[in-house]
Amino acid sequence: MKAVRITGIRQVDVVDVKEPNKLNSHDVKVAIRSVGVCGSDIHYYNEGSIGSQVLQYPWGVGHEAAGEVVAIGSEVTSLQIGDKVAIEPTIYCGECSECLNDRRHTCLNQRFLGCPGQAEGCMSEYYIMPESCCIKVSEQLTPQLAVLAEPLSIGLYAFKLSGMKQANTKAAILGAGPIGLSVLASCLEFGQEQVIMTEPLPYRQEFALRMGAQSCTYPDDEESLLEKNKVGFDVVYECCGKQEALDQALRILKPGGKLMFVGIPETKHLQFNMDLMRRKEICVQNVRRQNNSFEEAIEMITANPKYYEQMITHNYSYSEAAEAFENVTLYKNGVIKAMVNF
Repeated sequence: MKAVRITGIRQVDVVDVKEPNKLNSHDVKVAIRSVGVCGSDIHYYNEGSIGSQVLQYPWGVGHEAAGEVVAIGSEVTSLQIGDKVAIEPTIYCGECSECLNDRRHTCLNQRFLGCPGQAEGCMSEYYIMPESCCIKVSEQLTPQLAVLAEPLSIGLYAFKLSGMKQANTKAAILGAGPIGLSVLASCLEFGQEQVIMTEPLPYRQEFALRMGAQSCTYPDDEESLLEKNKVGFDVVYECCGKQEALDQALRILKPGGKLMFVGIPETKHLQFNMDLMRRKEICVQNVRRQNNSFEEAIEMITANPKYYEQMITHNYSYSEAAEAFENVTLYKNGVIKAMVNF
């Protein structure tokens, strides 16, 4: 079968690999139809690592995926051959202290798709996953829309984790990429309409406004940000992993505000202005992927598919995967979310 592999820094190839056929009793074999190119995939593509997670080449990436069930294990009960599914990429043990504490996303024995040392990614024609990671979706949902359940679930989880569910709270989202837009969609879904965004790319500023942001300004236009909210923001979602965004978040948060750290930094270490953070009594909450939000994200997309399909700006065949990765890396041609299709 055909599979996409990262073979070096800024190098992607399509290779022939053996098709997986061995199913355990609770496994499902999925014919992959579409895989999203995620920001974490781009880190591996550009830098060969995320923090301590370092690639050994060649390596299969891809964890935002959807497809069709083509085979099931002997004890699978929730799915049938022919069902359309979205893939939740965290394979968890269900037995460790984290899983038993309803924290499957931080399972001590987890294998996350595309994560070095855990499990190769699913950017391939077929992939085998546990039944628990294959979530049935409506026949009317395209594979590309089903793929969006994974990034949207992160934005939704970040919103829920913030605890900022009151309609009158004021939020800022730093970064209008797919994750920042997923946070925005989640805020709007639950009535938090006073949301502004920052974004350096003009086309993404315009996109954020189309998605419902109250305003979207350049990151260095901090005066404009504070004009909109002189007291400061109740919550700031940092969605780009940049030191300068972290610094800005602390400046524009109001006393007692909450910083949601959603973005993935390019480096292992970032610095906090502890004087400012202490005097304002800022609460910092890291967001690790998603927990108990995947099915809800599917419901949100199913209820309003036209709203979400505008995020899918580019579709590529698997033979064009190298072009997809390069375009996402360089923010070319107005890309928001690029899909690699099989």
